[in-house]
Amino acid sequence: MAGSACEVFREVYFRLYNEQNNTRYGKTRMPRYDGGTAVDGRKYKPVWPSVAQKLLDHGLDVESYLQDTLSRYTIRSPQEAVKSEYIERYKRELQNDASVKDAWDAEEKTLLSEVEIRRHLGEDPVMSLVNAVCDPGISVSPLVRYCFAALNGKAHFVKDLRQDAYEQYCQKRHAYDRFCGGRIPPEWRSHGNY
Repeated sequence: MAGSACEVFREVYFRLYNEQNNTRYGKTRMPRYDGGTAVDGRKYKPVWPSVAQKLLDHGLDVESYLQDTLSRYTIRSPQEAVKSEYIERYKRELQNDASVKDAWDAEEKTLLSEVEIRRHLGEDPVMSLVNAVCDPGISVSPLVRYCFAALNGKAHFVKDLRQDAYEQYCQKRHAYDRFCGGRIPPEWRSHGNY
């Protein structure tokens, strides 16, 4: 397990670092991090096993942790990425942000139930979805309404909710990305663009 975690850590660390800094860092073997002898004759041990193991010891997913941490902090080395203060903050936020997923799931279930009721009453399948998403009497947040409509190719019916949905997303962006990522518009997740 630690071996594959090392590979994931290295791949994700360099991919995210390069995206943030517009570099090609880590494309070739780097003795300082991968182990070996550097040009100046210094010998290094690989850092990947110890940094990956630190995350595994805390029960953290390597990729999720790195995506979150590297998006928040300026990290200069793999060892810095696993500072205890970063790990503890991430673990606290995981606990606090779990309510985001619970709330999302409950609201999505409400919408799905409403769609099914409308279909059962004879509404056209497409219109039952549109009517459920647009119904102000259903207690569902703008973000869940907008994303639900967008996932079903109907965002244009709720375009007036886009700004409110985006503002709600920005308030807890990391939590929504972590727990609801595939349901958030990709342009919001990748660049924070409205």
